Amino acid sequence: MLYISINFLTIFLPEPTLMYQTNRWVEWEDALMNGSILYAVTDIVGLFLNQKMALSTVFHHICTAGALPLILMSDIREEGPSKGLLVYGISTCLTFPVHIFFANRFLVDNNTAHKMKVLARIVYGFIMSINWFWQISYFIYISLMQDSIYLIQTGLYILMLSLWAYDEYYLYSYLCSYTEPSRTYY
Repeated sequence: MLYISINFLTIFLPEPTLMYQTNRWVEWEDALMNGSILYAVTDIVGLFLNQKMALSTVFHHICTAGALPLILMSDIREEGPSKGLLVYGISTCLTFPVHIFFANRFLVDNNTAHKMKVLARIVYGFIMSINWFWQISYFIYISLMQDSIYLIQTGLYILMLSLWAYDEYYLYSYLCSYTEPSRTYY
């Protein structure tokens, strides 16, 4: 996840307003598509390897697997729901401290795990707040300008966002809890 995050940061960090200038994304089409594939593969593999995943996380991973063909078949030069899916993936990659916390919470002492959890909560809350502001803004934008050809894709976009929000609610609730790391899964 860190590798994917670094690739996305190299695109958007030098010019942060690029996130809102979706018409310019064509310049980085290959990098965005390759990053999307790498991100989706980690979720797809997780579906098969992690049998103790929470149901909300299973939904999250299924939606990610479903979003990949929509992104790959879309034309990045056109405004549409696939750009919202790309931004969601980019935002999720930037929350890599959460993944670091979950991967290491049983390998470190409770004090260190607590500090990692606090950092993960701050980063996750900040990045996902920006993401949801962007998602709502972009959804309104494409709803006002879109043709009926995107109707099915927009419906899938809304469904995926809803299921991802469901998973985020449980994830963020865990990160905000005072529960010490244990052998339970969120």
